[in-house]
Amino acid sequence: MSANGGETRRITTENDLIDGLAWTADNREIVFGSGGGYAARLRRVAATGGTPQPVAGASPGADYPAISRSSHRLAYVSIAIQISTWRLELLQPGNRPDSLVKLIASTKTDMNAQYSPDGRKIVFGSFRSGTAEIWVANDDGSASAPLTAFGGPNTGTPHWSPDGKRIAFDALIEGNADIWIMNADGGSLRRVTTNPALDYVPSWSRDGRRIYFASNRTGDFQVWKVDPDTGRELQITHHGGFNAMESPDGHVLYFSKSQDENTEVWKIPSNGGTELAAMLSREGQPIKVAGWYYWHAFNDGVYFVQIVPGPSSLDEIRFFNFDTGKSTLIKTLTGYRADPGGLRVLSDRRWMLFAQGDRVDKNIMLVNNFR
Repeated sequence: MSANGGETRRITTENDLIDGLAWTADNREIVFGSGGGYAARLRRVAATGGTPQPVAGASPGADYPAISRSSHRLAYVSIAIQISTWRLELLQPGNRPDSLVKLIASTKTDMNAQYSPDGRKIVFGSFRSGTAEIWVANDDGSASAPLTAFGGPNTGTPHWSPDGKRIAFDALIEGNADIWIMNADGGSLRRVTTNPALDYVPSWSRDGRRIYFASNRTGDFQVWKVDPDTGRELQITHHGGFNAMESPDGHVLYFSKSQDENTEVWKIPSNGGTELAAMLSREGQPIKVAGWYYWHAFNDGVYFVQIVPGPSSLDEIRFFNFDTGKSTLIKTLTGYRADPGGLRVLSDRRWMLFAQGDRVDKNIMLVNNFR
């Protein structure tokens, strides 16, 4: 907009986070950080608008740029977040666990991990190639290999189909976040949703005929479902909803009430009905979950991560039993939770996968001869 005020004009249409901006010395372009956190990157766009381009010389994880007026220098904040996927052995629902192993790790972010239905493979999102892609590994974390090669747009939250033959995930391409599917080997890549709204966090129905997802096409995020073969879509929730999954018997749909860090798990019959809180405290209040991707529902209860108030700020993995209404401690986490890192449990409930942050490094970087 004009410095004197007046009409505003939109410059970018990527529908992504913006972290800082700076005018180039000739006032013809704007350099800005987009993506946020582990997905941050520097982009530049003409002041008149157009397609943003990457800034040459800027490292991944770059945001908050500053440009000198005369010496052709660019300074920015570089953030490096190392998030690993851990495996926790579960003896029985609600019992104390056995071994805890760092299963999938690199110098970058590895999260949103989920076992295949047969337990032989793990799909996960990773930045180890420099951009967000979907990867797959053996059940012990070995032989990691990429399944996608978008080379820039954010991708994440992969989810296996019940037969293990396909994987659904979300991807933010050209400013439009949509649900995609591909074969388990990465082939037959196909976009499922095409609405100009933001569509995130896919989850297959138990019969494999529908994909649940979150969309803000009504103005706020609600849970929808789509037939991946016909494209037919149907809204499920009407009072707020994000990450969703069916119970193993397919009778109940559980969902995060919001995409906030401290959210609640709610439920609705799979064929429609009243939306209710799934976990209530003894005082009758909905129990808070640490993050919208940090829970996993079964027929008899929910595994979830809870923020423990107090100076220690440690998080706890707990199991809420529907029959008793009690929440049982499973494991106290020593690392920091990296939302939306995720928590997922193998169908036979022997193993749990969850993301935990190892370290965060921030540095001020300088680029000389910036043009």
